[in-house]
Order: sequence, then C-alpha cells, then structure tokens
Amino acid sequence: EETPVAPAPEKKEVAKEETPVVPAPEKKEVAKEETPVAPAPEKKEVAKEETPVVPAPEKKEVAKEETPVAPAPEKKEVAKEETPVAPVPEKKEVVKEKAPVKSATSSKPSLEGARSMVMKASAYDLSFESCGKRPGDKYYGITASGTHAKPGTVAVDPRVIPLGTKLYIESMDGTGSYGYATAEDKGGAIKGNRIDLFYANRSEALQFGRREVKVYILD
Repeated sequence: EETPVAPAPEKKEVAKEETPVVPAPEKKEVAKEETPVAPAPEKKEVAKEETPVVPAPEKKEVAKEETPVAPAPEKKEVAKEETPVAPVPEKKEVVKEKAPVKSATSSKPSLEGARSMVMKASAYDLSFESCGKRPGDKYYGITASGTHAKPGTVAVDPRVIPLGTKLYIESMDGTGSYGYATAEDKGGAIKGNRIDLFYANRSEALQFGRREVKVYILD
C-alpha cells in the first residue's frame, strides 16, 4: 500500500521592517584666519665717507759725490836670489856580510899608481886545525920565509906574488881593511888568485871567513 505523503506546510514570508537610515551630519568648514605677515624693514644703505689719499712725498735724489780712488801702487818684482842647494850625498849601500875584523895595521897609504888585483882571501892562525902543527912541533909558527908568523903575514902563491913583496890589503865589503902585509908564507891550498891572511887567534880567523879583497903591490 502506498503511504500517503503529507503535503509540506507553506512557508509564510515574514515582512522585515526596514531600519531607518540616519543621515550623516554635514561637516562645516571653519575658515582659518590668516596671520598677517609683517613686512621686512627696508635696509638703508649708509654712504661711506671716502678717506682722502695723501700723496706720497717725492723722493729727491741726492747726488753722491764720488770719492776719488787712489791708484794702486805698482808692485815691483824683487828678484829673489836663489839659494844654492847642496847636493845630497849618495848613500852607499854597505853589504854587511860579516862582522868587521880588526885590521893588522892602521893608516891607509897613498896607493896612487900602485898595481892592484882582486883576490879571494881566507884566514889562518897557529891552531892545529889551521896549520896542522901543535906547540913544540918542528917549524911550529915558522913561515916559508923562515920568519915567525904574526899579524901582517900573508901566504901567497909565489908564482903570482913573490915572497917578500910588500902589500896593502883593502876590504871590498865595507868592513875594516887588513892593512899592510908582507908575502912571507905559502900553503898547499893557496894557488893562483888566492891569499891567506894570518890572525893571532882562532876566533878572529873564523870571523873573517872568506871574502874578496883588493891587494895593492907596493914594491
């Protein structure tokens, strides 16, 4: 069976009352009073008094009197005498190879015109090392000429310088010269251009050593 459908009730429209709208009050514009602006005071220009310019006094040129200049005296050239300069003596270099040996004689004779020769000299004495003899031996201290050996006695090669010749022995190295001598002796090693000088002791003979000497022939 069909169930009967009840009809929907009719909706009645309820008339809503309209709320009256209140009009907004009108805004009245208030007129603002303008503040009067005071006018700026006028600037008055003050006339400046011009300071009178005093003219500068004119400078008068004073004529200066010129001082007369005395002429400079002429310089006279004085001739200077030149002082003579003494020549400086030449220094001779002395080669001191060995110490000076006391000479047998002192003063040097005048050797002008005398014949001379350069010889190799040695020295001897009466020691055994020098002459090979001792005191007490035969011919000890006796020369080849038969005289006693003493300072001033020299041994030579008789073929070069004869025995008995007077001589003067001059040093060539700046040391003391042997001096006057006589050729009275000879020796096995004294040959040719050799000469042997006698000294009184061994120390002087060793001090002399060997040197070159200049031998002057006096007679």
